[in-house]
Amino acid sequence: MVNFGSTVLLVTHNVLEAERAVDRLAIMDRGKVISMGTPGSLKGNNGQNMRFELMLEPGSVLKEIPGCLKNTVNSGRRFIGRFNEPDIGTVTQWARYLKENGTAEEYSVGPITMEDIYLKVLGHGDFHDTPDKEAGHDTVAA
Repeated sequence: MVNFGSTVLLVTHNVLEAERAVDRLAIMDRGKVISMGTPGSLKGNNGQNMRFELMLEPGSVLKEIPGCLKNTVNSGRRFIGRFNEPDIGTVTQWARYLKENGTAEEYSVGPITMEDIYLKVLGHGDFHDTPDKEAGHDTVAA
């Protein structure tokens, strides 16, 4: 007897939920699959596999950004960018400096997320707020 396994279809806008709960997922836009694979394969390893996020103090402005930060977006007090893992020391040292001189409130460093990939694939840029209010976009996970 051959066992073919089973498939469970989960439709969600919560990409974190999809990433944690499934083996493979598909990103759909207006009813069409535009990207599909495992969470790891969709994230890929194009070098910029790390994510940096900084929350600026009210009224603060970034004067200089390290050259290792790419795909940066500054939206209000929120600053986000990507970098290569070997540059983690440079990025965290810069973030600590910004905290010490009162420019930054907090920062975080971690791997890129499925939210980042979702937004990039849908053409909304690399890093913006979650598109919960947009109609017609779904993450389908199986």
